[in-house]
Order: sequence, then structure tokens, then C-alpha cells
Amino acid sequence: MKKTIIALATLGFAASSFAAVETADQTLQWSGAVPTYTASTDNWEVRAVGADLLNGELTFTADATGVNLTDATNLTFEVIKTADESQLAHTATLKSFEVMVDGALATETIKSQFSLVSRNGGTEAPMELNGTPTASGADKLTVLDVVAVENITGLVGGEEMAVKAILTVEADAAAI
Repeated sequence: MKKTIIALATLGFAASSFAAVETADQTLQWSGAVPTYTASTDNWEVRAVGADLLNGELTFTADATGVNLTDATNLTFEVIKTADESQLAHTATLKSFEVMVDGALATETIKSQFSLVSRNGGTEAPMELNGTPTASGADKLTVLDVVAVENITGLVGGEEMAVKAILTVEADAAAI
């Protein structure tokens, strides 16, 4: 019984000696430039038409009534057959959609106020995660735009915003 008491006393002493250690948190961050990437297969590739697909811009206004998204770059792409450089009809499915504030993922409340729409062939349609694929227009282009509700809540002046969408693109198999 004495050995048990001594062992407990020693454990109590060891625990109290660890409690005196001071700790501090340190934030680390890495950054770098990512080169432009063109999605492709052996038979076809996705090519930007106009603006770089990784550099769309969002324009906001803020006043007494709230924060509003007033403009977003339309990002347009085409699918090109590598053998002869001809355009291919294609579909695109939204695989991932994220909204970021100051480099971190936005809260679900903020994210839910933004969405991605396709404007192919003059028809506007919202894109849902893993939903019905959007088909390229008669011009064989896919045009995408970010939209938001009026008076976006949860944003503060000076914050940097970013929207990231990942699409699964499928070329018309009959034309390859």
C-alpha cells in the first residue's frame, strides 16, 4: 500500500511540474504563384476565351443599405479538339463551389448568398453542386458568372473576397 501512495505522490508532483511550462501559439503561412493550367486529355482541351479562368474579378459597393456585388467577370471557355483545333460541344458540372473571405473559407451564411450561373446561348441557369450538367451554347462556349443576393450580410469593409468553382467538363464523345 505504501508503494501505491508513493507512486501517486510522484505522479502528482510530475503533473504539477508540467503545469509550469509556458506555451505560445505561432501562425505560419506559405504563399506562392500557381502557373496557369489548361485542362486537357489526349483528344481535347479546355481553353479560356477572353479573361484568364483563374483571374475573374468581383466588384462590390458598400453603403448605408449594405454590401452589394455590382459586377463579376464573365469567365468563358471552349473545348478544342486537339487533332484539328475545332470546337467541340460539351457539358460542365459544378463539382465544388467555395467562397473565401481574407483567404479563409467563408461561413455558410456568407457562402449561401453567392451562386454560380451559366449563360450559355443566351439562357441563364443556376449551377447546383453535382447537379444537372450545363450544355455549351450553339456557339460551343460556356459562359459562367458569379451572382449574389442584394445586401450581402456578414461582410465587413476592407475584406478580400474570392470565389472558387471547380467544374467537371465532358466533351461530346461522338465528335472526338
